[in-house]
Amino acid sequence: MYYHPRYPYYRPYPPVDPEQFTSAANHMEELLKEGEQISSKVKNSQSFATSLMSAAQQSKKDEVEQLLRTVDIHSEMEVSFTPDSLSIRLKRDDCKAKLVYKW
Repeated sequence: MYYHPRYPYYRPYPPVDPEQFTSAANHMEELLKEGEQISSKVKNSQSFATSLMSAAQQSKKDEVEQLLRTVDIHSEMEVSFTPDSLSIRLKRDDCKAKLVYKW
């Protein structure tokens, strides 16, 4: 019995258009700036850091989000926390950045 070898079917790739990619990179820079603003606020304001950590440890999600909104964040934000860490996910349509802070 002889088998005919299967030759792979090669499809041409679509032409490269970096417009979406460069747009995502631009939005990522904005997300990273917002992340830097959050980090700076935590680093430079002992009262903010204490309030944020206390609210997170007490599972007061609304209060944590309200405190983070005072940092002037314009991106969509998802916040989660455990007793020993805070996780903030900043999102745009074409990119995401996740910040995790341990304490």
